[in-house]
Amino acid sequence: MSDKIRISINNKKFNKENEKTKEAINKALHKLCEIILQFEENGQPFERIFNNEAIKYDVFENNFYTYKFRYADNTQLRILYHFVRDGDKITIELHQYAVKRRNNKNYIEAFEKYARNYNK
Repeated sequence: MSDKIRISINNKKFNKENEKTKEAINKALHKLCEIILQFEENGQPFERIFNNEAIKYDVFENNFYTYKFRYADNTQLRILYHFVRDGDKITIELHQYAVKRRNNKNYIEAFEKYARNYNK
C-alpha cells in the first residue's frame, strides 16, 4: 500500500467476523485504494469523480460511499466507506459492510441511516 493512502477499520464486529469474510473485506479495501490511487495519480482527485460505479456505487451524506466488490468465490460485498483527505494523505475508513445475498438490498437502508446519523 502506498504511503499516500491508508485504511482504517471503524467497525467493532469486523474482528468477530469469520476469516473468509475478513479476507474478502481486506481484498476489497485494498482494491478500492488501488483504484483511487490510479485516479489520483492520473490527475483526477477523488472529489471530482462522478458517474463511476466502480468506486462510488451509492453516494450518501457526510462523504460516505458504497463500494461493490465480488470476491473470488462469488461472494458479493457491499462496503460503506468514508473518504477523508488531510492535505496530501487519504484515509479510507470502513464503517459498515454487508455480504449481499440474492436480491436482498436491506443494507442500503442501514448504510443510509448510518451515514445520515454519523457525528450527530
